[in-house]
Amino acid sequence: MRSSHPAVQSARRLETARRLEGIRRSDPVLRSRQVGTRAWALARAVPVDGEALTVILAVLADDEAETGTSPTTWTSARVVDVVWRACPLWGLRHGVAIPRAATDALRVWWARLDDEGGFGPGSDELAALEETLATHTGRSSVAAASRHPSVTGGSATRAASGQHDPSP
Repeated sequence: MRSSHPAVQSARRLETARRLEGIRRSDPVLRSRQVGTRAWALARAVPVDGEALTVILAVLADDEAETGTSPTTWTSARVVDVVWRACPLWGLRHGVAIPRAATDALRVWWARLDDEGGFGPGSDELAALEETLATHTGRSSVAAASRHPSVTGGSATRAASGQHDPSP
């Protein structure tokens, strides 16, 4: 049974942060992608959780090493594979829980690729990827963005993902 005591939760967060920092430092390509994506997000006022972004980019790096699939090539089938196979396996291998914000970080990665024309050959349209992710996680980008405290109504994340706010 997991303890909900604040001291235990704090110790777990600290241990996760240490593990992720070690992973970041050991992989210069991962670090470059992470720094570039955080800079891209900051320049556009798009919120992104640094730990969640590190996890997503590390999952993609491991997946690339195992399957040869570029982290810039995305199909709906790959979304399902990353969410249901690659993320849980990576978490088990590294002893790190996949953050709830991982899907939001993945959307930021996609928004950056879309903005920079960086989607690889054979990739599906961003809208199809978003729909697949929402279907398989139960979290639309609108719902995920609206939960972020630094964004009023989540408009920055929706704008980054190419979605428009249907609310008044």
